[in-house]
Amino acid sequence: RGPYGNGFPLKKIQGKNLIIIGGGTGIAPVASLIDYVYKNKKQFGDVKIYLGFKDENSILLKDKIKEWKKEFSVTISLDKKLGIGNIKCEKGFIHETIKKQKLKIDHKETMALMCGPEMMMESVSDALNNCGLLDNNIYWSMERRMECAFGNCGRCLIQDVYVCKDGPVFQYN
Repeated sequence: RGPYGNGFPLKKIQGKNLIIIGGGTGIAPVASLIDYVYKNKKQFGDVKIYLGFKDENSILLKDKIKEWKKEFSVTISLDKKLGIGNIKCEKGFIHETIKKQKLKIDHKETMALMCGPEMMMESVSDALNNCGLLDNNIYWSMERRMECAFGNCGRCLIQDVYVCKDGPVFQYN
């Protein structure tokens, strides 16, 4: 069964600069997006990737990350830095890293796409807003427990939308 709902807006992001953010297991949904952008990199502008994990032991897809670093700016943020790994990482949350880097964003030519804990996506969206990115250029991939996949059971209801059929990707505004 599936996939259901709507994915990231691939036609809208073509020709744009991208900021792709994944937090924890939220890296899984953005990994396929990153792979798509990697294979079609001539269709996109500058690509910045931010990945957040609890610590070095929690970093997922290390081989993929090495591959992505060959073509894109990849920043890994760790909640706790244990000092045992050999991967260059920032200490702190992704929104703190974005603030430290003082991103220069062309708000008309840049799109942000993210998946992770809602608290992370909220704070990252605020940080991106402070860098000049508008809400209508930010997309969240929401995760909810989905049972029926066609809006019948109500498990994935957020206000008046169903994640299973109206999402899981929503424009932030």
